[in-house]
This record gives sequence, C-alpha cells and structure tokens, in this order.
Amino acid sequence: MGGGIDSAVVLALLVAMGERPELLFFDYGQSTGVKEMYAVTQLARHYGLRDNVHCLQVDPRLFVCNYTSHGDVRDRKKGPLSLSPSYAPRRNSVLVTLATAWAESYRVPDVFLGIVRGEFGSKLGSSPDTNLEWLQQLEFALQMGGARNVKVNAPLARMRKSQAVDLAVALGCPLDLTWSCHVDGDTHCGACSACIGRREAFARGKVPDPTTYVE
Repeated sequence: MGGGIDSAVVLALLVAMGERPELLFFDYGQSTGVKEMYAVTQLARHYGLRDNVHCLQVDPRLFVCNYTSHGDVRDRKKGPLSLSPSYAPRRNSVLVTLATAWAESYRVPDVFLGIVRGEFGSKLGSSPDTNLEWLQQLEFALQMGGARNVKVNAPLARMRKSQAVDLAVALGCPLDLTWSCHVDGDTHCGACSACIGRREAFARGKVPDPTTYVE
C-alpha cells in the first residue's frame, strides 16, 4: 500500500465489504517514503487498522531512478509513450511478487493493489507495469511459481483516476489524508506527474481538491 489516492480507495472498498486487511508498505528508498508511510498510518488509524500496518524494507539498489535518488521528477515529457520521470524499473512487478510471497507465507489468499486505467501511454508518461495485460501475465507466472494460490486483485484497474475519486467520495474515504507527490517536501509540488494526475482526477470528477500545491 502506498499513501496515494488509489491505495486509499482500495482500502476503503475493502473496509466497506467488511474486511480488515493487512496493509503492506514497501520502503525501497523512495524520496517521499516518510510522507507515504505517514499517510498510510493515518489512513490505517482512520479505519481502526493501526496494528495491521507492516513496513517491509526493500534494498534501494534495486531501483536506480530519479524517485530513489532525489532527482528531478517533474513532468516535462511530451510524447505519449515516454516514461514518467519517476518510473522505477519494474517496481510494481517486484513489489507485487514480494506481496504474494508474504501472503503465501502467512496464508493470506488475496493481494489487492491500486492501479487505475489510462496511466500507460497517457500524456503524464508511461508506467508499463500499471495495466491489466501486465497484471494478468504476472499473476499467471506467480500462480505457476507458488506452492499455494494467491489471487492478485486490482479492483480499480478499469477505472480512470477521476472515477476512483468519485468512488472515494461515495465511500467516505478521507482523501485529505493521502499523499501523491513524488518530490520530498512539506507540500505537494504540483509539477510532478503524480501531482498533475491528482489535480486532473479531482477536476474531472468535479470533486473539491483538498490538496495544497506549491505551484
């Protein structure tokens, strides 16, 4: 679980279904890791799940990118198939694999993740590990390589981020507790791809944005 909108909505959806999920946060050296972890703990506290948070350490040397080296993650690309400046190589594939390993170890039958439709190839830059085809292929490989089946679920994968925001409002999810920005600071920068996507999601969903941005 990250500290952003998509993870928060998946959490709210599971709680609305009567579940009390375990929340896995991966610290892989991301520049905003402290902010994300704080958002996760705040969301967990809101839903009465403070004791269900698990922080798992991942060697940051796995992901050499701007997002782990405090580089420039502001969005400048124009081409629809260019990579997001904050793209971490195969991050989601690695983290989903680790999550299923944890789930199998503790006999948890399902893993849920927050990805939304329209990220790959969008004007915000590409993240090739955030689409359904990738997820289906990865789940097939994970099922073949595990001793016990763990189902990987992505309930928002066919939604736009603006639809996820609408769902959050319907579920009473406190989006003001979330953190999306990829720049380490006290306030959302407003210029990175995550901030741009956040702004657009609230605007298209016609939902008041509770976020303060630097620019």
